[in-house]
Amino acid sequence: MNNENDFNGYITKEVRKLGTDYKAIKLSDKFKIGLPDWIMFYRGQAVAVESKFVQRLPKRGKVLKHPVTGPQISYMSSLSLAGVSCKVVIGTAFSGMIYVLDFTELPEGGNFYPGDLGKMTAHCKINQIRDLMDLLFMGVIVR
Repeated sequence: MNNENDFNGYITKEVRKLGTDYKAIKLSDKFKIGLPDWIMFYRGQAVAVESKFVQRLPKRGKVLKHPVTGPQISYMSSLSLAGVSCKVVIGTAFSGMIYVLDFTELPEGGNFYPGDLGKMTAHCKINQIRDLMDLLFMGVIVR
């Protein structure tokens, strides 16, 4: 994977393999700025997901080339008020991990310093999409 588009394509392909209990719909903010990247479903539950991808950690400065924007945070906030869980997922090529956090846990400005990723407790290996879905819908990995 080289970028966020590759990461999103990978998620789409892997979620399809999980069976009919899971559904991931990729959204486009072409016509509505701030729309999250995904709406995902599992047995009647919905989660809005904004995805980001990091090829390598910068030597200094912030992690994301494209931080979570104000309109994205605002849209997730409005979905949250309607009872929808909203998460941010960060895929990393350098560590082979996916980090998951609630949108309310985003630092101001929607970006992170390299040390922030290591403090995130909700994470799984990038090739374990079922674990990602567990984190999104249940908050823990269930096996």
